[in-house]
This record gives sequence, C-alpha cells and structure tokens, in this order.
Amino acid sequence: MKSVCKSGKQGEVIIDSKFKINQYLQNIKDYKNWFVLVRTNKDLMKLESVMYNLGVPFVSFRKGEMTLDEMRKCMGEDKIKLLTIHTSKGLESPNVLLWGNFPIKQKPYLRNNDEIKVLYVRLY
Repeated sequence: MKSVCKSGKQGEVIIDSKFKINQYLQNIKDYKNWFVLVRTNKDLMKLESVMYNLGVPFVSFRKGEMTLDEMRKCMGEDKIKLLTIHTSKGLESPNVLLWGNFPIKQKPYLRNNDEIKVLYVRLY
C-alpha cells in the first residue's frame, strides 16, 4: 500500500506478521535510519530480547529515562532505535517498522482512532 506524508514524500506501508521481523532486519545496511515501534513497554522488552538474539545493534528509548541531550546522542548512533509509539512522538525517521499487535486491520467501528493518530511518525 502506497502512502504520502504531509511533506509530500512518498513511502510504502507493509502490514505483515511480527514474527517476520528478522527477514526485514537482515536487509538493513544502515541501522542509524531505522525505528521499530511497539505499543507498550512490555512489547519493548520482548523486542529487545528478539534483537539481542538476532545480533542486531539497537538502543531502546523509554519515556522519562533519558534527557533530551542523551536522546539526541543515541539518535546519531548506528543502531536501530526501539521505541513505543508514544515515545516516538515528535521524532523523525526515514524508515519505520511497527512490531506487535496494532489495531490497523480492525473494522473501522472497532478501532481506537486516538491510537491510530499516534502512529504517525514524520519522515524527513
């Protein structure tokens, strides 16, 4: 499915099983420009374990654990950034993977529209 963000930049949205993340990660060469977003801190801890087992360099962000300067420093590292969707608000990345159970495929009357709005991460 094609998508266009507010800046006019085009991208592609792929909805797939969270168990296929290793297939996507194997094709990444520049870790610095990737976010992997999850819904909850519990999902973040599970994903940290998955990334560790795959041997993929990563850094995790949890709201309130880092100062803004610390977060900026981590953003420059050549590692995949693992964040909750709420922590990602206001941050930018050219590449974003969603990992976990997101209400994207639900029927419209079952969706939590406020949660869907949070999924927007600005592409730079």
